[in-house]
Amino acid sequence: MQYFQKKEKTSILSSPYWYEERTDFSENAIGTSRVLHEEVRGFDVIQGQGVVRGKLLGGCLESLYDILSNTRYDVWIVNVM
Repeated sequence: MQYFQKKEKTSILSSPYWYEERTDFSENAIGTSRVLHEEVRGFDVIQGQGVVRGKLLGGCLESLYDILSNTRYDVWIVNVM
């Protein structure tokens, strides 16, 4: 929560590692480890020159898509109701 409450400059550090995406979501994959990689690139700055200022918006792509489309759970709602 510190990034949303403080007004002074705060450095956000890149994680030292990242994991490969799962490809098997079946019950057979329960308990299997994900492949770990050392992070060597740091952040990818999409817009700007590396040092940026502004509001922080983050999350997985599915969550960001849901913010924009608001349709992520439509199938689930229809099936439950």
